Amino acid sequence: MFGSILKEPQILPKTFDDTCSKFCGFINQICLIIQLHQHCYLNDRTQVGLIGTLLLGTTITWFTPFLKCQFPLLKNFEAFFKEFVIFSRDSNKKCTTRNKLQAFHQGTHLASMYVFEFKQLACDISWDKVVLMSQF
Repeated sequence: MFGSILKEPQILPKTFDDTCSKFCGFINQICLIIQLHQHCYLNDRTQVGLIGTLLLGTTITWFTPFLKCQFPLLKNFEAFFKEFVIFSRDSNKKCTTRNKLQAFHQGTHLASMYVFEFKQLACDISWDKVVLMSQF
């Protein structure tokens, strides 16, 4: 009887790899799982742990130091969630910048204006010089 009360949810959100367009859906699914299975996620640590088990790519790279050093953030869902949103917004900004750079072209702009605008966009992304030169 006790085992059925604490049974883990059968459906979990898909893993999240910092894909810009999937962030809101991922967060909505996390909140819904926590709400529907409160008996499994009784405290902040288990709620943060749920998110941590579903991260991939740059998001797990971001999360790993928190886990390794046992940051207090792991015991405070609200504070962790705020940091996660900030990190994801930064990732979304990089994604948006990447898309802008890939679509960017001189068109009818002066060459000097194109260079100026390209450099502004390039500041917001961590591409190496070879990739930036190729895109330019």
